[in-house]
Amino acid sequence: MDVSNPKAPAEVGSYQPKRAVREGAVEAGPLVEAVAVAGKYLCVTSNYVSKREAHRRSVLHVLDTANPKAPAEVGFLELGDQFLGVVAVGKYAYIADKGSTLYVVDISDPKAPALAGTCSALGEPHGVFVSGSRAYVADDDGAMHIVDISDPKAPKRVGSYEGGADRPGIAEAVAAADRYAYVCADGGHALHVVDVSDPKAPKEVASFDTEWPARGVAVAGEYVYVNVWRGGLFILKLTEQSVR
Repeated sequence: MDVSNPKAPAEVGSYQPKRAVREGAVEAGPLVEAVAVAGKYLCVTSNYVSKREAHRRSVLHVLDTANPKAPAEVGFLELGDQFLGVVAVGKYAYIADKGSTLYVVDISDPKAPALAGTCSALGEPHGVFVSGSRAYVADDDGAMHIVDISDPKAPKRVGSYEGGADRPGIAEAVAAADRYAYVCADGGHALHVVDVSDPKAPKEVASFDTEWPARGVAVAGEYVYVNVWRGGLFILKLTEQSVR
């Protein structure tokens, strides 16, 4: 999308995973799930079910966007159970796979992305956010996990937030800034604010009722932006009064 005029965004190019088309995808595939920017490249996750093999395939596509009118796939990596969220930082892409795994993929060579490391036993990862040496993973089982990625080849979970009696249902997305992580919840229709200053013992300090299931979150400066089901957008500001 060309957003140079924010009042009139316009589509200039598109991309459809060709591999799924060749395989004769079924089950409404291919389903493009998430996208992350990596310099002039895009990392895109998709899933489809092959008619020939009758099981789901998950793919990380690396696209060259030097010509935005014709984004082109230059590399791919196929593995996992169901790729959902993805974020790219430096030479690595971090993929939330619903099959209980966070994949770390080396994308330093866009034409040959390669698996660098994995962290398992994370429930059903849906979204992922990276800040510094930590990855924050939103879990379909209602938790948010903190993974130490200081060694990309050996990521390890160091702590989890599960919401206690107010377990947030499906955790759709997560973002983090400073000492807080912001977890979008489907169940309970809320944004949960979690203090992660001690990654081994994250604790909820505030929440906000979004009225509808919260689907995505972004942090910019002192503001938190939350999009909800059916197209709503909340713009929030964390204050000392709101933290308990």
